[in-house]
Amino acid sequence: VSSMGDRGTSNHSEVTDFILVGFRVGPELHILLFLLFLLVYAMILLGNIGMMTIIMTDPRLNTPMYFFLGNLSFIDLFYSSVIAPKAISNFWTESKSISFAGCVAQLFLFALFIVAEGFLLAAMAYDRFIAICNPLLYSVHMSTRLCAQL
Repeated sequence: VSSMGDRGTSNHSEVTDFILVGFRVGPELHILLFLLFLLVYAMILLGNIGMMTIIMTDPRLNTPMYFFLGNLSFIDLFYSSVIAPKAISNFWTESKSISFAGCVAQLFLFALFIVAEGFLLAAMAYDRFIAICNPLLYSVHMSTRLCAQL
């Protein structure tokens, strides 16, 4: 009598990697899509790094609103860097697979940055709420310490 838990006779398989199908276009369009995605990704990188640099170097932008915008750029920089490099490399290479660990890491980081962006947008909404409802007490309520805590 065999049991269901017997590993010697059971049929099981282990997933080691996934094949990414992507766009179903001809090979001649892969280079065009590669360049298009690379251009968009480069613009995202330049825009976010530029915004963070300007916010950190200009002393007039040391306000809570720009503090949150700088953090939003930081999150957006990493948010787009989780998936875009693998998507871009799939247009260039013949191997269109991702390891199971790589897929789990991408999913975890993508979800982490989505949640972080949601919390940051909530903090930005609170900042604007205080600025609109209590404009005279704004600098008292929104201190540097509270911005860092949020």
